[in-house]
Amino acid sequence: MLTFIHGVMGCGKSAQIIEYYEKHKNVVCLKPKFGEEFNSVIHSRNGKSVPCINFTDEDDLIDMFFKTRGFNNTKHIIVDEVQFCTRKQIKQLDNLSKIVTVICYGLLRNVDNSLFPVITDLLYYADYTKELTRKCVCCKDKSAFISGMYNLNEKHIYVNNRNARFHMYGTAIPLPVSKDTKYLSLCKDCYEMKTSFTPKEINDMLKGEM
Repeated sequence: MLTFIHGVMGCGKSAQIIEYYEKHKNVVCLKPKFGEEFNSVIHSRNGKSVPCINFTDEDDLIDMFFKTRGFNNTKHIIVDEVQFCTRKQIKQLDNLSKIVTVICYGLLRNVDNSLFPVITDLLYYADYTKELTRKCVCCKDKSAFISGMYNLNEKHIYVNNRNARFHMYGTAIPLPVSKDTKYLSLCKDCYEMKTSFTPKEINDMLKGEM
């Protein structure tokens, strides 16, 4: 069975992965390499963490599975940050789900409100999908639907990258990810209306989440 569980940042995906890992036996966690700190573990804001096996875009997950004796005879495969897999790897996970339980966790939408390319494939193959929800960090009222990306500019104001783009030959290029990048889980109204936040506003919104 192939399951896809998605939700914005801060909705509890990592905590749920860790809870599943602790509850079941023979669980292997996988995570694509994408330059993240603590990439060899899956860690939650509650302080807990579990180990994971990293893989690259070039890795064949089926080969990895059988060359390591089925990840040491696992019965459950959890994939974190599934939006960074390749389309081939999504199909490989679908094939693996015929012999073991495969649960994928990740984001549904990119910071510009478009679906991640591989998510379209995952939604097609998934036997079951579920959304984890949380409140918007800005209005604290409506449900968040996107993890918007904000970057510090020269005026010390964080500007949403959906508006702060420069165009070259008609192509929109997002602001680069840096140490000054912040991700805010926002509802549709706040995402569309609030194009910028001061660093203090962002720090207030993210209190208790870092």
